[in-house]
Amino acid sequence: VYVGGLSEGVSKVEISLSLEMFGEIEEVRIPRDKNTGLRRDFAFVKFASPSSVERALLDPSECETYTIKPAFKFAPEEDSKATRRALRRKVTCYFESLVSLMVI
Repeated sequence: VYVGGLSEGVSKVEISLSLEMFGEIEEVRIPRDKNTGLRRDFAFVKFASPSSVERALLDPSECETYTIKPAFKFAPEEDSKATRRALRRKVTCYFESLVSLMVI
């Protein structure tokens, strides 16, 4: 998942500790700016199970420190703007339908 709103000095360990309530975390990656080499204000978190991702995306208010959104990774042969847009629409619709079911 994409995790935004990171403060300047936050560590991978701190991010993991903040998000472990959703499930086991395999990896936290904080990208660097290509021009400056400085860390960006977001990270990508890889959970050990899909159910952990689902919990994080369905109830991001549980983690008040960061913004949590879906993140996507594609195989090189599938990586196109049209593919990414189509998948984002499907994932967004899926989670919106789950949220609406939970409200009823």
